Amino acid sequence: MNKLINILSILIVFVIFEKSINAQVKPDNKKIYNTATKHFNNEEFKEALPLFLELEKKGEESAELKYQIGICYLNTIFERKKAIAYLEHSIRSKEFEVPEDVYLQLGKLYHELYDFDNALLNYNKFLFYAHKNNRYLNFAQRMVKACNNAKSLLADSLNVTIENIGEPINTFFSEYSPFISADGSTIYFNKITYLNKNYLNEGVKEDSILNIMMSNLTEDGWSEPEKIRIISNYENPIITLEGITPDGQNLFVNISVGNSSDLYSCTINGNICDKVEKLSSNINSEYWEGRVSQTPDGSELYFSSNRPGGYGGKDIYKIIKDDNGNWSDNPINLGPAINTFYDENSPFIHPDNKTLFFSSQGHLAIGGFDIFKSVYENNSWSYSENLGYPINTTKDELYFVLSAEGKSGYFSSSVNNKYENHDIYKVTLKSSIPLTLVKGTILAGYPPKPTSANIKVVDKETNKRVKYIYNPNPNTGKYLMIFPPGKNYDMIVDAPGFLPHLINIYIPDQTYFYELYQEIVLKLVNNLGKNMGEEIIVNNTFYNIYKTYAADSVTTISNEAEVIDSTQEKDYYQLLQLIEDIINTTDSIGIEILDEDIDLSLSEEKKTQQEKNYDFLFSLVEEAINTTDSVSLIILDRNTLYDEKSEQTYFYAENEKRNNLIPTIIDGDTIYTTPPLLTKDEDENKIWPGVVSISATTDSIKKITSYEEYNFKTSSDNERKIIHTAYIF
Repeated sequence: MNKLINILSILIVFVIFEKSINAQVKPDNKKIYNTATKHFNNEEFKEALPLFLELEKKGEESAELKYQIGICYLNTIFERKKAIAYLEHSIRSKEFEVPEDVYLQLGKLYHELYDFDNALLNYNKFLFYAHKNNRYLNFAQRMVKACNNAKSLLADSLNVTIENIGEPINTFFSEYSPFISADGSTIYFNKITYLNKNYLNEGVKEDSILNIMMSNLTEDGWSEPEKIRIISNYENPIITLEGITPDGQNLFVNISVGNSSDLYSCTINGNICDKVEKLSSNINSEYWEGRVSQTPDGSELYFSSNRPGGYGGKDIYKIIKDDNGNWSDNPINLGPAINTFYDENSPFIHPDNKTLFFSSQGHLAIGGFDIFKSVYENNSWSYSENLGYPINTTKDELYFVLSAEGKSGYFSSSVNNKYENHDIYKVTLKSSIPLTLVKGTILAGYPPKPTSANIKVVDKETNKRVKYIYNPNPNTGKYLMIFPPGKNYDMIVDAPGFLPHLINIYIPDQTYFYELYQEIVLKLVNNLGKNMGEEIIVNNTFYNIYKTYAADSVTTISNEAEVIDSTQEKDYYQLLQLIEDIINTTDSIGIEILDEDIDLSLSEEKKTQQEKNYDFLFSLVEEAINTTDSVSLIILDRNTLYDEKSEQTYFYAENEKRNNLIPTIIDGDTIYTTPPLLTKDEDENKIWPGVVSISATTDSIKKITSYEEYNFKTSSDNERKIIHTAYIF
């Protein structure tokens, strides 16, 4: 609102007590006071404020003067918070009744300062005193909900790292709406530069220049941003960045000329954009459209619009391409799970094609625009979830984008900015888009020793080969696999001297990152010196790596009680970074190369560049396999989701070794394997040893201890026993 307080109410108050104020002012100060009051009554608060402050310095202390100073501060651009002390003083004096809107403004100021109790007190006073026709009643009611939301969300704040990305990207002016290229090497954003020389004093933002900027990531950080030139046929257009295609080849922009404003796409080449084309009339309308996000396959486009027929304000829509590559006639409003009576803006559809991030003033917002997340499952959008504090604050958080692997995001906010300008922030998430990392070892023979093997994995639902599978190191027998959640996989293990074995792996439908430690042992079944068959043993142990707080728990090791520090937490940042590097390197090499037999013992001179790339990938895989953290496997054992041992024996036919083998088709090739070995436990209610509830105290726990042998090695390479401690409450 242009005036931050209902001036009419102020003037009514002063009709009542202006004479009494004059009577209280010392004779020497009346001239100054009369001049200040004239400015005040004419709503010239900038001119009135220094005169009122001069009177305060001269010893004038009336409640009315404090009130006038408070109202002047309330109508400043950058010093509004100074109004609190003056307005509270005038309210406590009870010498006159302040206008009802003062309580609303005090509520907003306390809200911005995270003093939610005082904010609620003043919002509720406003609702009590306000006339039923007051236009801010709905706003105050929404802010009451926002304060209660904030108290709940701040009590359960996120474990994330947020950093202002700083210079040269962020400046004194406003930088907002960031977009990151797929490889993370380029950032695009909007920048507003204010030309008014009196901006600091007047806060006038109308006289400004809007540019689209880009910066490249170098070894020394982000490069000096440069302006992107949009080659269009329009004269003096206002152009804003609204999106980027997943392949990074095109930008979406909004071009405004006069009263016309529409969305366009253009091709980016360095810092120049050409081939500017207006988007379909099924997307553009006579109303406002902005902030575009496209799915990786280009078949769906999400955008925000204030067109009629929505739920109120700006809503988020989706439009779909038909079989001929044309956008459908009618965009789809995403419905009440996403859109509210208030504004929804800046949609971003993650590359997983189902997770939508957007900003909203509704839902469980804590003040201004907050960033929310919704997931499309079972043909509907899930309840919109506030990303929580400290990502969301009492200021506006907008334009959130998330990297493909889900580790880091970018958004813009005016938080901690005195001049209400936006900066671009980076958030590093301690959790990630759900993945399961399998670290395994394959052993063969008697006694079991590390062996080489060829491992292939197929998605049972699609019969397609899974991409991020890395064969065992022949010296250690260790391998690594990366899986998305909630699926069944067939794993084929083909080791020298053994038949191919088929192992079914079930990956839980997790909500964040899990680790699976897997051990495969192959043995020959021998009778009287003759090989009769083969035995395969698979040990799977799933760990929930983010449940590593150990408050009120006890781990027993060799009959010695050790109380774990409740502040200890696993740090998987390094491992998640390695996974991202592995995925990116594999994508750049190509899965076909991974099928080739490359002799790692070749001299450096004989290796091709392709082989060097393969070696680099192999080194990343080895590092990921060997990466640990500050929490030992014993502590991890408390957080076991399941711990399963499966085994199967296959006996050879008397005349034909391949008898009874089953065919498995992977990408058109048929592989004959032994019958499948299932590794998923059928008892969904099974309580696995090692799972500990951390909510109980040691006094309420009855311990039951059992011993099992594990093949975890100590530094001296001796096997050790780990005691499983189960707890009953």
